[in-house]
Amino acid sequence: MSIDRNSRTEQRWRDIIKDCQESGKSIRSYCLRRGISEGAFHYWRKKLPHQSELKLNQFVTPTFVPVRLLKPTSFRIKVHCPSGHLVSIAGVDGQTLAAVFASLGGDSSC
Repeated sequence: MSIDRNSRTEQRWRDIIKDCQESGKSIRSYCLRRGISEGAFHYWRKKLPHQSELKLNQFVTPTFVPVRLLKPTSFRIKVHCPSGHLVSIAGVDGQTLAAVFASLGGDSSC
């Protein structure tokens, strides 16, 4: 099969798939009305998008953007107490966070 013939076949199936989508009918109904094999329809519907993605990706040049990582300066913590209470602390530095846990001591009653 020549490349030109392959291109025509692929274009024909692209047109059929597009027409089916625009018709609003189910694939089965569309294929029956047009005398198209439902199996062939599914084969081409699965095959064509994959090939077009490959062709598009051949021309895409990856672009990188600079990323600057910031040193974390604060933490957000949520403590679920056995009593059912939820303690949420935001914008706390590491020392304060350590002091909160130290003050709890082993008492888990919250």
